[in-house]
Amino acid sequence: MKIDVDCISCFVHQSESIIKKFVKNREERLKIIKSVLKSLNDNYLPDLKPIELYPYCYNTLYKELNISDFYKEEKKRSNEIIINISDNFINKIRAYNPLKNSIKLSIAGNIVDYGIKDTHNIMNNEITKILESYLETEFYIDDFEEFITLLPKTKSLLFLTDNSGEIVFDKIFLTILKEKYPQIEIYIAGRDENVLNDITYNELVELGFNKIGKVVKNGIKIPGAVEYLFSDDFLNIWNNVDIIIAKGQGNFEGLSDAKKNNIFFALLAKCKLIADHLGVPKMSMIFKSNNI
Repeated sequence: MKIDVDCISCFVHQSESIIKKFVKNREERLKIIKSVLKSLNDNYLPDLKPIELYPYCYNTLYKELNISDFYKEEKKRSNEIIINISDNFINKIRAYNPLKNSIKLSIAGNIVDYGIKDTHNIMNNEITKILESYLETEFYIDDFEEFITLLPKTKSLLFLTDNSGEIVFDKIFLTILKEKYPQIEIYIAGRDENVLNDITYNELVELGFNKIGKVVKNGIKIPGAVEYLFSDDFLNIWNNVDIIIAKGQGNFEGLSDAKKNNIFFALLAKCKLIADHLGVPKMSMIFKSNNI
C-alpha cells in the first residue's frame, strides 16, 4: 500500500496537535511546523508506505520538543477507562462465540486513537455504547472462519499489538484463545520504544501478557510493521510461526503486500485511503486473510 496526499495531510494534522499541546508560543509553533514540513518535503517518495513517513515527521518533533513520549498520560488514561468498562462485556463475550466476540471488541477498541483525527474525543463520549454497537456488527470483510479452521493444527501464533485502550480487549481475546487451544505457543509483540500511543514491550509486561504467552520486541520504531525493519530475533519468530494476527491500520499498511501466508489483519478502516483500498465503507470492521 503506497502513500497518497491524504497521508501527508494526516501527518501534518498530527504534528499540529502535538505542537499545540506542548508549545504555547506562536512563533515557536510556526518554527517547528516549518521544520516538519521541510522534512516531509525533503524525504517523501511516491513508493513509500504511509507509515514510512513517520520518521520524517516524528523524529523532527522529538528533536524540536525534546519529549520522548507525546501520549504518556493519554495511554494510561485510555487503559484505565477500558479496564473499568471491560467487566461489562465479559458475560456478553463468553455467552456466544467468545473468540469472535472478543476479537470484535479488540478491533472496535481501536476507535480510540490519539494519532487519528476526530477519534480520540470518543473517550469522553459514549464509549460503552459504541463498543456494544460494534459487538452486534459483522465484519465487512470476514475471514474469521478461515482463521478458526486453522487453529486445531496450529502450534504457534504471533500477535502484533497496536494501541493502548484496545490492548485490554486484546488480552481478553488471547486469554480465551489460550483456554480453547492450549497447544498454541503465543508470541505477543510490542514496540521497542514509545511510538504514538502504541503498546511497548515494557507495557505488555506490566499488563501481565507474559502470563499468556511470550512477550517480544519487534525491533520496529514506526507505528506499524515492515519486514525489512524487523530485528534478527523477531524475524526468526516471524518466519517460523504458523499464524500471524496483525492489529490496526499501521500493520496493514506495512504488511498488506507481505508474501508470508496466514496473516490475518484485524482493523477498523478509520482512514478513507485504507477504506478505499479495501473497498469498504469508512469505519468498517475488518478481519482479512492475506491467503489467496
